[in-house]
Amino acid sequence: MSIFSDRINGIMSKRHISQKQLANWANVTESAMSYYVNGARTPRIQVISRLAGLLGVTTDYLLGADVPEKENESQYQYLQRNLA
Repeated sequence: MSIFSDRINGIMSKRHISQKQLANWANVTESAMSYYVNGARTPRIQVISRLAGLLGVTTDYLLGADVPEKENESQYQYLQRNLA
């Protein structure tokens, strides 16, 4: 498995999201999502960006950068937290 698939699987498990639901939300086929979730393929950057937005995480997080998952934090909240 890849870091991307590990992180997608972790988020799906934590939030009780099925592959079918995520595929529908991301506007990709179920078979394509299966490849991504199983680590057989990595999606195009447009799909990664869409998934990150849908899941409330950064593309860096999904791609394996060592940044913690930030759930539902707006840019305003981020700035408030870091400028305080």
